[in-house]
Amino acid sequence: MTWSILSKDPLRGASRPALALAAAMLAGCRPPAPPPETDSGTTSTGTTGPESGQDPDSTGEAIVDLPPPLDMACQKIDFLFVIDNSGSMSDEQERLIDGFPGFIAGIEASIAQYDYHLMVVTVDTTPPPPPPEPEDTDGSGSTDSGSTDSGSTGGSTGGSTGGATGASTDSGSTGGSTDSGTTGGSTDSGSTGGSTDSGSTGGSTDSGSTGDDSGDDTGGPMIDQCALEFGAGRIAASDGSPCMLEEGQRYADVNTEDLTSLFECVADVGIHGSGSEKPIWSMAQALTEQTFPGRCNDGFLRDDAILVVTIITDEEDDEGSDSPGGPEIWKDVVVAAKHGDESAVVMLGLVGDTDLEDGICVPFDSMSGGDGAQGAPRLRQFIESFSRGSWASVCLDDFAPFFNAAVIDVGEACEEFVPPG
Repeated sequence: MTWSILSKDPLRGASRPALALAAAMLAGCRPPAPPPETDSGTTSTGTTGPESGQDPDSTGEAIVDLPPPLDMACQKIDFLFVIDNSGSMSDEQERLIDGFPGFIAGIEASIAQYDYHLMVVTVDTTPPPPPPEPEDTDGSGSTDSGSTDSGSTGGSTGGSTGGATGASTDSGSTGGSTDSGTTGGSTDSGSTGGSTDSGSTGGSTDSGSTGDDSGDDTGGPMIDQCALEFGAGRIAASDGSPCMLEEGQRYADVNTEDLTSLFECVADVGIHGSGSEKPIWSMAQALTEQTFPGRCNDGFLRDDAILVVTIITDEEDDEGSDSPGGPEIWKDVVVAAKHGDESAVVMLGLVGDTDLEDGICVPFDSMSGGDGAQGAPRLRQFIESFSRGSWASVCLDDFAPFFNAAVIDVGEACEEFVPPG
């Protein structure tokens, strides 16, 4: 029987033992200790900017000797970006978008004919606004966008079989849950847009969500139900403009015509998210419960692909108030999602280093608009626990050198990867 990380309720139709184990881990149960590693277990290549060969004031490209393209068994890579969408992250999001083209170009140059999936998630459940209204092109004052009467009130999604009126999301508490038309935190297993828990290990969740937009039959605005759930892939920019993804899909793939432009859209997550960031919780949901059949990220995670996760945040994932568990359990969840193969994971992070003597960031100051960053020892410990885990300061002026260096880790992981079965 497979158990939901959020609610500990059985998930219908799910049959992935590794993710069942991951669910138990994050709910507070420890599995048997894994076999001891044969190496040191940690190769952090990106501590702070100066120590990792990165000039914090550099605006040029990093000098990285890339190997020739490799014709290897690994030609599939699943990229997951976990992006902080709180009020202090505007500059960091811009630098991430600026550094992305070089990162992808480096991978394309190193791995011949690679097949990618790419998905972006945020650190809370704040949805983007509705899409902008079409412009008035004929001067009549009408946008001719169809009826605006959605046949519902208070945020109801008239096309849902379990829709709610006045649904609200608690994205800041560790014990909160969303009430989608029910009382007492009950589970809605038949709704197309389910309730979600924002960080607790015992909240309610909808295990029957299809993950697509749902609206009514009158031409009213579409409402993205998955945007209300932790770990669901982004499909719209911060202004609500839809990104050019395949219909019914929350990630980019080889059919995406312009990956750079698509990333600029989905990585534009905005700065109106919760101040109680839960990047690890969102990552765990994106790789476990949300990947089950019929859920929001169905199809994203592939057994025969390596996994490259990038976390970017200027705050710590605090113990007790943010993501449940700690660095060891967090790692166990990720490794379980790859069937116990830690070598199939590349873990990258752009995080705070204020607590380090040689850190670049100044202490976080919410009164000045969010300058600086919090020290993030828990996040750094998590990242460094991977054999291919590296991090750099989120306060670097240029992220491109960090991503260029990460290309080598990705190439090595691909070269050594043996798909299961």
